[in-house]
Amino acid sequence: MFILGFLGTLMLGHAAAIEKPWSFEPLQVQPLPKIKRAGWPQTRLDHFILSRMEKEGLQPAKAAEDRIILRRLYFDLIGLPPTQKQMDTFKRE
Repeated sequence: MFILGFLGTLMLGHAAAIEKPWSFEPLQVQPLPKIKRAGWPQTRLDHFILSRMEKEGLQPAKAAEDRIILRRLYFDLIGLPPTQKQMDTFKRE
């Protein structure tokens, strides 16, 4: 019993020393970085992504066709390409 009480005391002391997790900190709105292609970003996050890409000498790829997006989704989510029937259904909708 003594050992359990001692361990409990140690754990309480340790718990008090633990810092508040970063995820509980209030959000801070960051200013948008300067970018060259002001028409590309669609969200605030896109500004940060494009800024980093420009620093690395990269540029965004052109928008993919619907059928290409469908294939990418199927490979990412299922690991297999869509069937022709699934592609036709997607095209109709």
